[in-house]
Amino acid sequence: MAVTVVDSAGGLWPEDARHILAYWGSWGGTWNGHRYPDNVALAMASRPKAWVIQIAVLPPGKGVVVQGYDCEPGALTVAEACGCANHDVVIGRHPFIYAASAAWEEIDATLERDYAPSVGKVDRWLAQPDGVPIIPPGYVAKQYSWPNSHPVAAGQGYDVSVLRSTASCLRKGDI
Repeated sequence: MAVTVVDSAGGLWPEDARHILAYWGSWGGTWNGHRYPDNVALAMASRPKAWVIQIAVLPPGKGVVVQGYDCEPGALTVAEACGCANHDVVIGRHPFIYAASAAWEEIDATLERDYAPSVGKVDRWLAQPDGVPIIPPGYVAKQYSWPNSHPVAAGQGYDVSVLRSTASCLRKGDI
């Protein structure tokens, strides 16, 4: 079973969103040349009944807890995402890394080479806007749609993912 997760850097989530992927808190600023609000605070305030999954686009500071790490151009590098995820694993958390299919070979190699304790303990969230809401084997989630990525998404103001209901970033009883 899977749940639908939406995300929007500008806070354009649907009113009925139950699961939101939001960019970690104190970032609220400029990323890739665009100015965005504090996404986590905005998600929690505007959709109080939704479960907010926090993802970091920059290395989080000491004491900041997120569920995942965004590894793509303009966000965390492979080394940063793997280092952050490894830190989480070492202290008992079960994080995910979000990345496009082209990055996964390097991510897996980096974890195996530099962060052996994390191998098999970091969930994989695939970014692949093909319009197909099916999670491939080896992944916990797939982002299959973002604005104008395929005909069905034309004019849509948010990204859409499917996430396995067993994912560690979901609360028990949340689906």
